Amino acid sequence: MIFNGIKIQDYDIKIDADWFYARLAAQGYTVEDWAVVLEGISAYMLPMTLKGKWPFDVRSAEKSTEILGATVEEILARAGITVVAYHKYMKH
Repeated sequence: MIFNGIKIQDYDIKIDADWFYARLAAQGYTVEDWAVVLEGISAYMLPMTLKGKWPFDVRSAEKSTEILGATVEEILARAGITVVAYHKYMKH
């Protein structure tokens, strides 16, 4: 799947990319910052369908905190972003 030119393995992230990046930019984050986080966490995203919450585990939270100083969930919550993510192949 492609999210504004960034492939996230087995996921389709449905969000308006221009609005998304504008909200992140307002917090001082760049597209490049976020691309690094997406690359870092994509392998660890949970194979679940969640609405209003970014699915991630401890490893991805640590990775995003290391790069941006906040967890993915904190960044999205501050920006008021709701993300719907789902795994193409539901696994248990």
